[in-house]
Amino acid sequence: MHIELINELNNATSLLASAMDRYTEACAAILRHFEPSGNSAEDLLESVMAECSRAFEYEEQLHQAMALMYRVRNQSPSFVPISVLPPEVISRIFLFSERCCLPGSRWKRGVQPNTPPVYPEAALEVCYHWRQIVLASHDLWSHIDIDTTSGSQGRLFSRASEFIAKSNQVRIDLHIRIDFYCPDDQRLFDFLYSIAPRIQSFNIQCDSRRRFHTQVESLLVGLFSRFVPGTLHSLCFNSQPEPGFLVTNDSIPSNHDPLLVRTVPLTESLFEGALSPVTSIQLDGMYPYWTSRAYVGLIELELENSQNCDFDIDITEVELANILRVSPGLRVFRFSLKISFESRTSLPPEPVKLDHLELIQLTGRHSNAQEAILRMTYPGRLPLQMSIEATENFSLLSPYWAQFVGFISRSKITQLRIQGLGSFDRATHEPFKLYLEPSEIFPLLPQLQVLTLCDIILGQACEEVLGDYDAISFQALLHDYNHGLFRQNLQFLRLVKCRIYWTDFRHMSELHPKQTLILDHCTTIKCRTRQRHYMFGLRWSWTDALLEAAMKICPGARVEIINGTTGVYEDLSESNPASTCTIEPIPCNNNTPAPSAFGQNVATFGSLFGA
Repeated sequence: MHIELINELNNATSLLASAMDRYTEACAAILRHFEPSGNSAEDLLESVMAECSRAFEYEEQLHQAMALMYRVRNQSPSFVPISVLPPEVISRIFLFSERCCLPGSRWKRGVQPNTPPVYPEAALEVCYHWRQIVLASHDLWSHIDIDTTSGSQGRLFSRASEFIAKSNQVRIDLHIRIDFYCPDDQRLFDFLYSIAPRIQSFNIQCDSRRRFHTQVESLLVGLFSRFVPGTLHSLCFNSQPEPGFLVTNDSIPSNHDPLLVRTVPLTESLFEGALSPVTSIQLDGMYPYWTSRAYVGLIELELENSQNCDFDIDITEVELANILRVSPGLRVFRFSLKISFESRTSLPPEPVKLDHLELIQLTGRHSNAQEAILRMTYPGRLPLQMSIEATENFSLLSPYWAQFVGFISRSKITQLRIQGLGSFDRATHEPFKLYLEPSEIFPLLPQLQVLTLCDIILGQACEEVLGDYDAISFQALLHDYNHGLFRQNLQFLRLVKCRIYWTDFRHMSELHPKQTLILDHCTTIKCRTRQRHYMFGLRWSWTDALLEAAMKICPGARVEIINGTTGVYEDLSESNPASTCTIEPIPCNNNTPAPSAFGQNVATFGSLFGA
């Protein structure tokens, strides 16, 4: 059968090619003989005008034939590899794509506009196969975006109505943007009330100052009173530019600034009844009060304040401990708020056991808040992903780093990201990089597989005196450790905007990954005395040799040198050999590295061998 189909296509192609040649020649002949003032001009022109209309029909037929051929081609895995996947898998992939078309908060000046294509609309236009998958997947039409300012007259409302029609009664993710103005729009309200029982995720993006608009209050009352307990399981509140608590009129906290409170004219029982079944909460600038039942039984908790403003939202150490304690099944915890503490004489809260914790992310410049969380939190034995933003150089004398070391010692961390947040350099407007001591941290992480370090200084300014002494760790030699004791489980290392002293880094065996090493926008440094500088010439860069040098220390790994990573030389002063191995102080809090065996021995080693 397929032979007949191929023969038919080949015959049709030959006939079409012949007909097109004849057709083109006929058109060209008319052009050659056409004289505007000739006797036959009117007849020829009439014939050509009629043919122009038919030519568009021919073109449309040709496009239809091409579309049929493209549909065949796009189903072939050799041309479109994703086509080999079942439709249900492809639709699942689309679910993870960008589906929100609301603009980012206008108060977040640093946020870039959304540039990725928005699904499912974009997938509809790719090919026939994808279009059929998208139309058949009701879940892809479940994300509803509404801007209360434009109401039922805007493009978003038309889009939302179309999505609801195609969603076929699946549960809804509702994202509402609220500004200072909200019209009295009963059509919009009726639409939202009709889908409220289906809402499983409720996202409020509030860009207005102070209290809600009267119409917004009415809308929120209608929605909260129509939520179905057990259906709503996720809340996302974002308020810019001013943070505040979201409470009812009869539960306004007495000990807080009225400017930090937004009220909803609901009874407390109705408000709490709608929030208490929720298992995922992501809050940035708008928070139910800390005693709310919304914080009970959570799986995911995100407490952040990404906006710099004159008002600070804080939580006491005891309040946070109580929230964590009533969510023993917590898996994801992100935090960047300020923590206030009781008097110095009061004892810290009892440790909180979180046996199911899988991800912890501590960001912002409140190091005492991170310190408190690291002190009170005791994860279980599940693999843990950890991300922190540190504001001070590593030192075991630092309370913050002491708690960090204690936390990682009792956790099974498999993925770790450390972002340095030093104070800002007034000249460059860039943050200073922070010093980290790998030998004090990474031997405590035997299960670590993925590591990312950003804006960190690794190693100290010290001339290479060991030559190609790669078989043994420099720190192992100085600490009298056995190289074989280091657990070589690290698979992936990414260094971003780091300052790397290569003499030390090449001997940090605990930082040498098995699979992938990425140096992203880093500066790698080799040090030399002025005597050696003049001996070997005025060369200031070794970037061209960096890839080869990295492959030598990680021989089995894939090495990527990207985004302008460079290799440079630094001159060392010969007046004080011991000082060549000390790190320059960084102008931020607690920026002097703690005295350690590493620092002392490096200085001694450098002076003994006299660079």
